[in-house]
Amino acid sequence: MNAALFAETSAEATRSATLAQAVAQSDVAVREDLERWLATPREQGGGGLPPEMARTGALSMLFFMNGLAIQAIREPAGDDAAVKATIYHYVKGLFPSLA
Repeated sequence: MNAALFAETSAEATRSATLAQAVAQSDVAVREDLERWLATPREQGGGGLPPEMARTGALSMLFFMNGLAIQAIREPAGDDAAVKATIYHYVKGLFPSLA
Protein backbone atom coordinates (compact mmCIF):
# COMPACT_ATOMS: atom_id res chain seq x y z
CA MET A 1 0.00 0.00 0.00
CA ASN A 2 1.24 3.46 -0.89
CA ALA A 3 0.34 5.80 1.99
CA ALA A 4 0.61 8.98 -0.10
CA LEU A 5 -1.69 7.57 -2.77
CA PHE A 6 -4.12 6.48 -0.04
CA ALA A 7 -4.22 10.04 1.35
CA GLU A 8 -4.56 11.60 -2.10
CA THR A 9 -7.38 9.23 -3.03
CA SER A 10 -9.16 9.99 0.25
CA ALA A 11 -8.85 13.73 -0.38
CA GLU A 12 -10.06 13.43 -3.97
CA ALA A 13 -13.04 11.35 -2.78
CA THR A 14 -14.29 14.44 -0.93
CA ARG A 15 -14.54 16.22 -4.29
CA SER A 16 -15.78 13.42 -6.52
CA ALA A 17 -19.02 11.57 -5.82
CA THR A 18 -17.99 8.75 -8.15
CA LEU A 19 -14.66 8.24 -6.40
CA ALA A 20 -16.31 8.60 -2.99
CA GLN A 21 -18.68 5.76 -3.88
CA ALA A 22 -15.79 3.57 -5.07
CA VAL A 23 -13.78 4.27 -1.91
CA ALA A 24 -16.80 3.52 0.29
CA GLN A 25 -17.40 0.23 -1.56
CA SER A 26 -13.75 -0.69 -1.14
CA ASP A 27 -13.87 0.07 2.59
CA VAL A 28 -16.99 -2.09 2.98
CA ALA A 29 -15.31 -4.96 1.11
CA VAL A 30 -12.15 -4.74 3.25
CA ARG A 31 -14.18 -4.53 6.46
CA GLU A 32 -16.33 -7.52 5.45
CA ASP A 33 -13.21 -9.55 4.60
CA LEU A 34 -11.65 -8.71 7.96
CA GLU A 35 -14.90 -9.54 9.74
CA ARG A 36 -15.21 -12.86 7.93
CA TRP A 37 -11.60 -13.77 8.79
CA LEU A 38 -12.04 -12.81 12.44
CA ALA A 39 -15.24 -14.89 12.69
CA THR A 40 -13.77 -17.94 10.93
CA PRO A 41 -12.98 -20.74 13.41
CA ARG A 42 -9.35 -20.81 14.54
CA GLU A 43 -8.91 -24.38 13.32
CA GLN A 44 -9.70 -23.05 9.84
CA GLY A 45 -7.14 -20.24 10.11
CA GLY A 46 -9.39 -17.48 11.40
CA GLY A 47 -9.75 -15.60 14.63
CA GLY A 48 -12.59 -17.67 16.05
CA LEU A 49 -14.39 -14.61 17.40
CA PRO A 50 -18.14 -14.30 18.01
CA PRO A 51 -19.92 -12.38 15.22
CA GLU A 52 -20.40 -9.13 17.18
CA MET A 53 -16.78 -9.08 18.33
CA ALA A 54 -15.63 -9.83 14.77
CA ARG A 55 -17.73 -6.94 13.44
CA THR A 56 -16.40 -4.48 16.03
CA GLY A 57 -12.84 -5.75 15.63
CA ALA A 58 -12.92 -5.42 11.85
CA LEU A 59 -14.07 -1.82 12.06
CA SER A 60 -11.46 -1.04 14.69
CA MET A 61 -8.73 -2.61 12.56
CA LEU A 62 -9.82 -0.58 9.53
CA PHE A 63 -9.62 2.64 11.56
CA PHE A 64 -6.21 1.63 12.89
CA MET A 65 -4.82 0.79 9.43
CA ASN A 66 -6.08 4.10 8.02
CA GLY A 67 -4.33 5.90 10.86
CA LEU A 68 -1.09 4.01 10.19
CA ALA A 69 -1.19 5.13 6.57
CA ILE A 70 -1.53 8.78 7.54
CA GLN A 71 1.21 8.46 10.17
CA ALA A 72 3.55 6.96 7.54
CA ILE A 73 3.14 10.18 5.54
CA ARG A 74 3.64 12.49 8.51
CA GLU A 75 6.65 10.62 9.85
CA PRO A 76 8.27 8.75 6.95
CA ALA A 77 11.47 8.04 8.88
CA GLY A 78 9.55 6.56 11.80
CA ASP A 79 10.96 3.81 13.97
CA ASP A 80 9.88 0.54 12.32
CA ALA A 81 10.51 -1.48 15.48
CA ALA A 82 8.31 0.87 17.51
CA VAL A 83 5.55 0.65 14.90
CA LYS A 84 5.70 -3.17 14.91
CA ALA A 85 5.59 -3.23 18.72
CA THR A 86 2.62 -0.85 18.71
CA ILE A 87 0.74 -2.99 16.19
CA TYR A 88 1.44 -6.11 18.26
CA HIS A 89 0.17 -4.50 21.47
CA TYR A 90 -2.88 -3.08 19.70
CA VAL A 91 -3.88 -6.45 18.25
CA LYS A 92 -3.08 -8.27 21.51
CA GLY A 93 -5.24 -5.79 23.46
CA LEU A 94 -8.11 -5.92 20.97
CA PHE A 95 -8.02 -9.68 20.53
CA PRO A 96 -6.37 -11.27 23.58
CA SER A 97 -7.43 -14.74 22.47
CA LEU A 98 -5.35 -14.38 19.28
CA ALA A 99 -2.08 -13.58 21.05
